[in-house]
Amino acid sequence: MKNSERKLRTTKRVLNFVLIVLPLLYLGFIIADRFGVWDRLSGLDDVERIAARFELSYAPDASHPVRVGDAEWKPLLQLVNTYSNAQLPSDKEPRVIARYVAVSSARTPPEGPIIAEWTAPSTPLFSCIKIGLAM
Repeated sequence: MKNSERKLRTTKRVLNFVLIVLPLLYLGFIIADRFGVWDRLSGLDDVERIAARFELSYAPDASHPVRVGDAEWKPLLQLVNTYSNAQLPSDKEPRVIARYVAVSSARTPPEGPIIAEWTAPSTPLFSCIKIGLAM
């Protein structure tokens, strides 16, 4: 009887410990996510800056292309290679990733300082690959 009571007590302690620790771990993960810890660790904070720039049409640095050597280049290229349906050549790496001129965009007010702007989400991106000519 004493052995089974001891096992039951140990099981309850382990279960209580798990039930306390799991929500705390979950809360810690949520707080870290809110403050961008996971994005910084994976390099996605750089890509988020690029995405925000590509969403703009009228701001001073709107749609500024990303080139080899930029801090955002490697995380952006990794994201494109992982999630894009485009078939990029495996033997050549793109040199530039940029956004075409927006299909549709708007700003408020039409003249003067920008209060708000919108760019069509369907505006395509493109990548340039350096191709050497054989002579």
